[in-house]
Amino acid sequence: MLEGNLEATKHRFQKRPNKLWTHLSDGTLSKSQIDYILVRRKWRNSIKDTVVSNSFNSLGSDHRAVMSAVKLSFRKCQAAPRIVRYDYNPLKQSEELQEKYSVEVRNRFSLLLNQEHEEPHNPTAEYGKFMDTVHETNKKLLEHIPRRRRDDPSKDVRVAERRRNLFKAKEDYHSDPSEETRDFVRYCKETLESSYAVVAEESLSSKIRQAEIAADRCKNKESWALINDITGRKNKSSSLIDGGSAEGRLKNWQEHLKKLLGQPPVVPDEEMEVPTVHPPQDIRIDHFSKEELLEARKSIKEGKAFGEDGIAPEILKRVDLDDLILRFCNQAQDLLHSVELAANSIGLHLNESKTKYIGVNLSDDDSTIIKAVSGEELEKVDDFVYLGSRIIRTERDFEVRKGKAWGAWHQLQDIWKSGMRRDMKIRLFRATVESVLLYGWETWTIGHCLEKRINGCYSRMLRMALNISWKERIRNVDVFGNIPMPSVMIANRRMRMAGHIARHEDLLANKLLFWEPQHGHRGRGRPHLNYIDMLKRDTSLSSTDEIRTMMLDRDVWRGVVAARTKKPT
Repeated sequence: MLEGNLEATKHRFQKRPNKLWTHLSDGTLSKSQIDYILVRRKWRNSIKDTVVSNSFNSLGSDHRAVMSAVKLSFRKCQAAPRIVRYDYNPLKQSEELQEKYSVEVRNRFSLLLNQEHEEPHNPTAEYGKFMDTVHETNKKLLEHIPRRRRDDPSKDVRVAERRRNLFKAKEDYHSDPSEETRDFVRYCKETLESSYAVVAEESLSSKIRQAEIAADRCKNKESWALINDITGRKNKSSSLIDGGSAEGRLKNWQEHLKKLLGQPPVVPDEEMEVPTVHPPQDIRIDHFSKEELLEARKSIKEGKAFGEDGIAPEILKRVDLDDLILRFCNQAQDLLHSVELAANSIGLHLNESKTKYIGVNLSDDDSTIIKAVSGEELEKVDDFVYLGSRIIRTERDFEVRKGKAWGAWHQLQDIWKSGMRRDMKIRLFRATVESVLLYGWETWTIGHCLEKRINGCYSRMLRMALNISWKERIRNVDVFGNIPMPSVMIANRRMRMAGHIARHEDLLANKLLFWEPQHGHRGRGRPHLNYIDMLKRDTSLSSTDEIRTMMLDRDVWRGVVAARTKKPT
């Protein structure tokens, strides 16, 4: 009762002795109180009375019924407004509709600005009116897309037809029972089950295709979403802050905010020079220009989900609203600068408990200690997790990925044991388990020993997914088929990413791709593998200049990548 935060309702109400007992034992006729009604403590005030009744005596029971009177106060839940999706394809194809849309937005927006004058220079209020204008224009000029229902196999045309045939066969059997009609009913049941399986397989195939596209774009979240969708696993509900009660949580929030904001600002009088870590970038800090806005419009990708404002990318790209958009961008920039100045005036404090650092290229006996302004020592760690990957050692990152991949594999265990076709299992395996296992593989530096471990882990998972036992003595060549070995896939993705970085001179990684130390000396023993070593091994070249030259020619580098993919493993 304590763990479930429950209490018995009968103890809260005073009753006569003959209204307390609930059980009359046979033979001894002793009376006991062994039946209770339990409720959670948050509902205790809703229980108005609990009584014992003799209503079961007529049924010959030795128990008496325990009943509670409950009074509930219902409140209407204020649901979030339903998102209405519109068809923007006509807007892409018709210049006349684009012009009409632009005129409608401008007229409505100017009318709203002229009607209300409570905050004439409030960017937030003006942008809210612009959002309302766009939404009203969508309702007037565009057609909305009906809501897409969840896949329900029972509503498929083929399933509905087989179901009608089964009902008719059952009616025929009841009217004329015979072996022939019974066999026909059994046949209709089998065809109905097969149609359900076909529809479910088609639905799964479309989901796998979406996950394959996401895996090619390195979107690991889509793979987990597919796993949770197939297994029926729901997202965990957000938990409250620890505190045990509402008062305890309020006190914890108060202490947190007091620690975060309750310190007086310490702002130095003189300007402090901060050394530049990265080379200066060509970034303008003045107001946005019309040319910058036009360049940004070209890079907008259509078909993407809109943000909190509900303005679709098709509107920003196709409709001529440049002056309004440019106005809002510059107002937002001014607002951001004002917030930055206000933050600087009150001072920003370093949270020592959440700040950690890592030492690189330091000796084992180095005792350097980093302290904050308050004098508290910062915690030194051996590794960091950045974008879901361990950044120091590839071996540690692979161990983490292997554990998560096995977790994804076990969640789909019912699928692997089912009678699904082999090609469907392979597609599902590669879209889910493979993308989880090899997440962040482009940055791995892999020796021959680790390469064998990766290939062995992958082949073991694939064999178990295809229900292939080691007793069958099937070679990896036959198990993999057209699937390349993981080491080959890793090399392919690594070379593609390196070529992209080499041709993109604006990236900071472009300066680091072929960086080599020019000072100091190498320690004793075999040096650790680095990214350049991996590229040299992938291309079978020893000169970084030659590798760079090949990367700058996209067609030549594609041929090198294709040749590496076809190498035997």
